[in-house]
Amino acid sequence: VVTHELESVRRIADHVVMLHEGRVILDGSLEELERSDDPRVKQFREGLVEGPEVSVDDEEQFLQDLLL
Repeated sequence: VVTHELESVRRIADHVVMLHEGRVILDGSLEELERSDDPRVKQFREGLVEGPEVSVDDEEQFLQDLLL
């Protein structure tokens, strides 16, 4: 299953693989996801807007980029 919904992960998974820019940054149990100190995993896990992953400031430009 591929998902970005952490609640779904917690409900159905016993093993998690998390990718960032095409590379595996987490490959382990839910417990490992919960205790990971990787800032990218933490940002995802805690639903943080600010963190190592940049938020989109210009929504219009973002949408135009998606169409390219």
